[in-house]
Amino acid sequence: MRRTASVLAVLVVVAACSSGVAGDTTTTDTPTSGPKTTTTTTQVEESTTTITVPESTTTTEALPEGVREFAYVVAVEASGEGTVVVTADYAQFLTGDEAIQAAIEDGFIVEGETIPNDYYIVNENSQLRELTLDPDAPIVLNACFVDGQCVTQVRVTIEQWMVLQAGDMPDGLAEGFQWYGVGTLPYWLILEGDTIIGIEEQYLP
Repeated sequence: MRRTASVLAVLVVVAACSSGVAGDTTTTDTPTSGPKTTTTTTQVEESTTTITVPESTTTTEALPEGVREFAYVVAVEASGEGTVVVTADYAQFLTGDEAIQAAIEDGFIVEGETIPNDYYIVNENSQLRELTLDPDAPIVLNACFVDGQCVTQVRVTIEQWMVLQAGDMPDGLAEGFQWYGVGTLPYWLILEGDTIIGIEEQYLP
């Protein structure tokens, strides 16, 4: 199977992060416990008003320990047995010299060039895996808040995540919530056997 470069240009609803006059800002490093991505300084719209994000919405809690698999989520469906099944496409998230070497081998860059944002995603295998989602599994997404924080980590319920995956806005989320990347970003799936016991969305600039 071929490798696929995924130096993504994430489409974000601009209103979710800003309104007003332009200004300089520097985005933060990856807030996950997985491999680190480095972002660049960009021009964004800067708001003159902010809201306070409830402490119960954002999360810094530790995710459960287990085998971490980097993957794109293809589907999330409730089975007839009352369980939720996640269909995942595993990939590799590379950084540093390993990312550069893989990108050179793929012809994405040539010797002496660097990788934008210091990461490269390789997906050589198109095999899809169906994994059971533990009903108590924490799910942590990247979010922006209208006239507020962007980007921050937010824990959602399984039901809320499934509604978001379907392209709708669930009840119970903080005012101004916008899903950063709107479902296009990959995840770290934390596994215990074939069961997902935790999910953390990977931030990409």
